[in-house]
Amino acid sequence: MNMIPKPAETTLERAIVLLGTRLPPGVSLAYLLSFVGRRRGDLIGLVTSQPQVAKPSADTANVPDGPAPDAWTPTARTTANLAAMQLAATKAPAEMAAEDLALLSRYSGWGGLSIDKVAPQLAKLPADFPRPETRGLIHEYYTPTLVATEVARAVSGFLAELPRVKGKVLALEPSAGIGRFVNATKQLPDLAWTAVEYSALSSKMLAAMRPDVHVWHGPFERWVREHSPKVAGKLGLVLSNPPYGARGAALTEDSDRSYREKKAYAYFLRRAADLLAPGGLGVFLIPSGFLSGQTEELRSLRENVLRNHHLVTAFRLPTGLFPGASLVTDLVFLQKRPGTLDAVHPDDASILGGGFFKDHPQLILGKEVGAPGDDDDQTAKPRWGYEVQGE
Repeated sequence: MNMIPKPAETTLERAIVLLGTRLPPGVSLAYLLSFVGRRRGDLIGLVTSQPQVAKPSADTANVPDGPAPDAWTPTARTTANLAAMQLAATKAPAEMAAEDLALLSRYSGWGGLSIDKVAPQLAKLPADFPRPETRGLIHEYYTPTLVATEVARAVSGFLAELPRVKGKVLALEPSAGIGRFVNATKQLPDLAWTAVEYSALSSKMLAAMRPDVHVWHGPFERWVREHSPKVAGKLGLVLSNPPYGARGAALTEDSDRSYREKKAYAYFLRRAADLLAPGGLGVFLIPSGFLSGQTEELRSLRENVLRNHHLVTAFRLPTGLFPGASLVTDLVFLQKRPGTLDAVHPDDASILGGGFFKDHPQLILGKEVGAPGDDDDQTAKPRWGYEVQGE
């Protein structure tokens, strides 16, 4: 059962986050957390006994206790990120206590934040601990917690019917980031997760947060090359918010040339979904061009997917889901077919033609402005000013 934190507990948690980035010489974050763990009751009692609480500083006021960390202000996110990184750099995952995991859960990545402003704090980390990458300022916009939570709720309705291996649903997140999907499904039973992540820092933080998850650091193409023979046709669940840009140098690491898609999301969509066992479920957060685009390239992509998978449903999400990007995205639910069809099923003709949301306008979660097009490039401004206004 989820408990709402009391004001004194919230105040103490805020203090831990702030103190974690301002420790005096000779005092480690591990020592601070150990002390708080031993004396937590006394500290909460001390906070509760104060007749007045002084007005919080600007930094403290920017560390909210309500919304998920990805909805916090840049100052609050930066403070929480630094504290979490310091903890992950000084304490092994197996040694993490409940309060450690709580602090780590506040890490939200560096998308939209400044690395330069915190260079002195980053310099204090051990030399072998990964640092934020400059490209992460642009690309580290992970699946919003609210979306991941809703996907987990939806997946729970499918769970009993998903294929299993020795009683477990083998689950894959092929571009895991800091594990929003993995963490959102933590309470669902019988999931055995593999999380693949290219970023050294993100994979390090996820491994610290979730020692129960097999975290694999490297490009998805390399993981496919080394591990797909063992899991092909066995996965019961794939959850993915793949990268949206062009594929990089890892393109050739997957030797199967039939998957040489130019766009990263198209590769992740096809490759990961095709590893599912018959009846397995794949959920992908991808650009709207996949279901609505009219180019020959997008039609061919839909054909490849529909011959191998049944489109269970899809939702068109509001524009602005990811800060700094105006791309419209769809949440697409696919179920693996028993085999590959020779041609797209006649019932899917409208989907193949890009008409899914024309047939199901109620699944557009907002009001459409402009006309949908072939937009599946996060770096380009959407044509025709198309957006979905909603929440």
